Amino acid sequence: MDELHVIDKNGILIAGSIPKYIGMDFRSTKQTSEFLQILDHKTDELIQKIQPNGAEKKVFQYIGVRRQDEEGIIQIGISPTTLLEAQKRNEISYVLDNLQLGHDLNIVCVNKDNEKIAYTGMDEKEASTWKLTYDAHEQFNDGGTYTWNNEKHYVMSTTYDDMAIFAMMPQHEVFADRNSQMGIIVICMVVVSIITILVLNLLIKKNITNGIKELSSNLHRISNGELDTVVSVDTTPEFQQISSDINKMVQSILNTTVKVSKIIDIIDMPIGVFEMRKEGDIVLVNDRLKHIMLWSDEEAEAYFKDKALFLSKLKEITNHEQLDDAYRIHKSPELWVRLYFSSDDDSFYGIITDVTKEIKEKKNIEYQRDHDNLTGLNNMHHFKEMISRITYQKHHQQALIMLDLDHFKNINDTFGHDWGDIYLQKIAMALNALENDHCITARRSGDEFCIFFYHFENQAMIREIMHQFYHDLSMKLITFPDGTKKAISISAGLSWCNQNDTIDVWLKQADIALYDSKHRKRGALSEFKEDGLCK
Repeated sequence: MDELHVIDKNGILIAGSIPKYIGMDFRSTKQTSEFLQILDHKTDELIQKIQPNGAEKKVFQYIGVRRQDEEGIIQIGISPTTLLEAQKRNEISYVLDNLQLGHDLNIVCVNKDNEKIAYTGMDEKEASTWKLTYDAHEQFNDGGTYTWNNEKHYVMSTTYDDMAIFAMMPQHEVFADRNSQMGIIVICMVVVSIITILVLNLLIKKNITNGIKELSSNLHRISNGELDTVVSVDTTPEFQQISSDINKMVQSILNTTVKVSKIIDIIDMPIGVFEMRKEGDIVLVNDRLKHIMLWSDEEAEAYFKDKALFLSKLKEITNHEQLDDAYRIHKSPELWVRLYFSSDDDSFYGIITDVTKEIKEKKNIEYQRDHDNLTGLNNMHHFKEMISRITYQKHHQQALIMLDLDHFKNINDTFGHDWGDIYLQKIAMALNALENDHCITARRSGDEFCIFFYHFENQAMIREIMHQFYHDLSMKLITFPDGTKKAISISAGLSWCNQNDTIDVWLKQADIALYDSKHRKRGALSEFKEDGLCK
């Protein structure tokens, strides 16, 4: 296309590629007026023959069409030279001449009259030796061999309009690049394989390997007691399902543990339970354990997160005062606990029970068994038992003293048994004042009492204690129901304990000395001598 013009509805050229034509009235020349029939709606297009134009008498071929946007004409002009060039480019010979073909590839076009319309890759002399006709194309539609210039060629054919097109290449050239092409293919396949493997490895690592590692890490933490761990691996739907199932399983375990704890709480059992895995630092416990041990929330959290610290606290318990298999871990308030342990290949288990009530009841029973109900002094059975446990020490003095209240029968008869009991309790208070690391007191029966002194360096020290005892009694006057005030009067007999004798022998000797005190001088202490005499 050499020219382009736009004509309005009045037949005036208003725009175009040739500025000097602008403003031209198409009615002014015969050549241009022919296009006005488009404006008269007699036709939508007009193709003129090659002729001189109306403006400059230049030989052109003009083509006009109706405008689609508004009333008017679009016109193009083509010079004969341009037209010939365009026609030439549409010829098969031109197309073949401009194809970029290998030097061993030949193309021949034959019409139905078996005339060679065009060819490439050969000269005219070589083309004259070409013997394939139009009808031969059917033979080579799927490829075949043809001998030309004494050399076998591989031939492919097809048809276009009224032409048969043959493409031909020497047979040895068809596979000439096979090895290099195979090498390229192999290299490409290797590269593609490596890239594929890398991509697959990356995808597997991202979606599977990393997911497995995270699952393994979470399961390891859960197995070590960190049951608050939430598994959330979502790289694949399968891992999402596994994560959900693991979380449900852990929650089920926690729910079971909570149920057991609630059952223990419901039946009000003072039981604390713990578990320590051999791998991991977390200690699993029930809620009641920290309350039994009187631990604060901060202390409990520290102990339960550190297995070594928790074990040290257990060991510390065993260093406290022990009664039977229980340990007193607090004095105020008094708290006794009992420990039970068990283990298997993976864990160490334990139960800590609060046995304070049991121990107190046991101690109370033992106290009632070993003490006189009225005075609180040891009874004779316990008195003898305690003496039997005392280790005799050479060069140290031991003495057993029997005491008997003077005129107690008369006091009972005069003031009644209730006052008599008060009187007994007052002498018991005086005897209790003697109790220390080297003295044991007891009520024998009725108005009779016993004292046992042990591990004194000499007899004089014991005599001094008894002298002070009698002095204190004389200074503490008791007001009787009739208003009179008197000191407690009590007679005593002392036996110096020989290691070779028994407790019963000591009691008998003290009894003899007491008898002497009763009949010789009431309210005083007599001593038994080896010769059987008293002083």
